[in-house]
Amino acid sequence: MEGLGVGALEGSTDQVQDRLLAALKDLRLVDEQKRKATEALMSLSETALAFAKTSQSADPEARKKLDQALDNAEQVVRSASNTGTAEAAPGDLHNGRVVSTKDEQGVIVLNLGARDGVKVGMPFSIFREDRPIAKALVVDVRKSICGAVVQEVSNNKVPVQVGDRGKVAIDRSFQ
Repeated sequence: MEGLGVGALEGSTDQVQDRLLAALKDLRLVDEQKRKATEALMSLSETALAFAKTSQSADPEARKKLDQALDNAEQVVRSASNTGTAEAAPGDLHNGRVVSTKDEQGVIVLNLGARDGVKVGMPFSIFREDRPIAKALVVDVRKSICGAVVQEVSNNKVPVQVGDRGKVAIDRSFQ
């Protein structure tokens, strides 16, 4: 009631409605900021990992710190996508979520990773409201997330979006 103001107690619908609209606007703004921060964090993680793979330095302490920072970034992305914390039980390969997209590269990030049983080369079907919209192939697996290349879309006007569901496609090579 405090967020709605005194008008909620006095029955002033105009004041309550104005407060609700303002709260909705603020919520949308925060959601957009969260999405942008998640994308920036994923990009930073991908860039750091790519740099580490090409780096000539063999400093094990620096590599350990980088791995810890990447694990922390994965935890932040996982919790930001409202799928639970990284300390949660392993996920279900039939109930993943898209947590990031890179449309220009045709890459998506799912909230399932090595601890959930994901392996490089695993095929995923992507759904929106129980309708299949794309097929993707896992190309990179980390502890709690994986990256997949979108191979096929059912409709070019309906791209994969954050929040779409990912479900491992039936393939005997992974059984």
